Amino acid sequence: MRSPERRTRTIATVVVVACPITAGVAIVQSRGEEHRTSAPAGLDQYAPTASPPLAGQTVADLIPATLKKAQGSFVRAIRVGTPPSRPGTSPAWAYISVASPSAADEALAWWQADIVAGVLADGGPSQNQSNNLAGYNIIETHPNRTSSGQQRGVGAVVRGQVFSSKGARSDLEIRLEIEQKLAPFDLRVVDFSVVRVGSGAPAVTVRTGDRVAAAKRFNAAIRAALFSESGDPLYEGYFFELVDSHGSMVSMNHASFRTGVGGLSIAPDVESVTDATHGDLPRRVARSRSAR
Repeated sequence: MRSPERRTRTIATVVVVACPITAGVAIVQSRGEEHRTSAPAGLDQYAPTASPPLAGQTVADLIPATLKKAQGSFVRAIRVGTPPSRPGTSPAWAYISVASPSAADEALAWWQADIVAGVLADGGPSQNQSNNLAGYNIIETHPNRTSSGQQRGVGAVVRGQVFSSKGARSDLEIRLEIEQKLAPFDLRVVDFSVVRVGSGAPAVTVRTGDRVAAAKRFNAAIRAALFSESGDPLYEGYFFELVDSHGSMVSMNHASFRTGVGGLSIAPDVESVTDATHGDLPRRVARSRSAR
């Protein structure tokens, strides 16, 4: 459940790729392939190790358990079909329906769909990703508004990535550790949740009293709170949003490491000073293990 603070505060909403953009926000648009580091072997791996799952289940087989684990998120329904541009062709394509209560939660809802898609992509019938989930559409319904949508491709990512065991801890334990790591940055966690459809992915909203100072260390704060000392992501994904004392967005970064999809948003007034750059997360932690 989202906190009353998130439901009532006014925030400029920023989302990834082709979508309506609220005035006052500079969007750094991206697609999954722009957040991958291609190697001769052709596969990226973000986690330190990987143990590809055994073949046997189809993407459709994974939907009931995935939906059950997604309870409490904005994800409402999942179905599997064929790509909208190539109906009747063989690659599996997911259609993930989300329902966010307000525009302020739209980006969060879409990120949750990215995490769900990662679980579906990871557990399909073959180690060859092209035989599993090729991509997905996010279909969003709004209260008293028309539906909107996004289309995503699944990146060339190693299946069965094993992230740290931190994602299995309680929400409170994860939050307390993140708060401790963010303390040197003078950032206060004001909203927090964990999506647990896979190995756990935190969504964190932090508040600052100094937009410029916080923007200068936005990237550094994410790396301190959500990455290991060696630079590996601790979780299968994250949503990290920085707002000021008025609830207005400063910066937002989100990633889904099982799909290779991520996005970065920066408010215009801090764009020239922030340490976050387009593609920096998660690009700089991507590596091709199989190429080594």
